[in-house]
Amino acid sequence: MKKVYFAGSITGGRRDIEDYKIIIGKLKERFEVLSEFVANGELTEMGEQDKSDKEIYNKDINMIMQSDFVFAEVSQTSHGVGYELGFAEANKKPIYAVANKNKVKRTSAMIMGNPNINFMYYTNLSEVLELIDKIK
Repeated sequence: MKKVYFAGSITGGRRDIEDYKIIIGKLKERFEVLSEFVANGELTEMGEQDKSDKEIYNKDINMIMQSDFVFAEVSQTSHGVGYELGFAEANKKPIYAVANKNKVKRTSAMIMGNPNINFMYYTNLSEVLELIDKIK
């Protein structure tokens, strides 16, 4: 079973956590999700309080390295997600990124213009679920 690293905002804001839960649920139907904790409702914008910044960094980098691809929901601006996508790209991981057109004015050109990122705007989560069904 392929492994996926799901990237979504934590310290950048938790506004989209319900969407994360649905996306991760769909990913779990076909893939092993290494970062399911991103959708944990008890995780606040303060992040993982029981770990040091270095421990969090090492854990996340190791999960990206173990993954076969990265799937990111980027509607909520997040320095961490941007870094994770850059790291994944540098390590030649396939990347899918989606953003809800109803929640953002514009997504970063560093994501939308990057030929190594499969980017999609969506207006309904069903479009994201259909995209996940097409991932090989």
